[in-house]
Amino acid sequence: MVYQKNGDLNDVIKIMIRRAGPTKTQRRVNQVIDYSQKTASQNRF
Repeated sequence: MVYQKNGDLNDVIKIMIRRAGPTKTQRRVNQVIDYSQKTASQNRF
């Protein structure tokens, strides 16, 4: 998936919940949160 730099993280989570379901989504959410924290200095979420 491609994430927009100015995209809302909550919208991304909602899309992943629709596609993957709640069980797989929790793992993806953790990955996205870690990714967003690493790139917080470069991108604005």
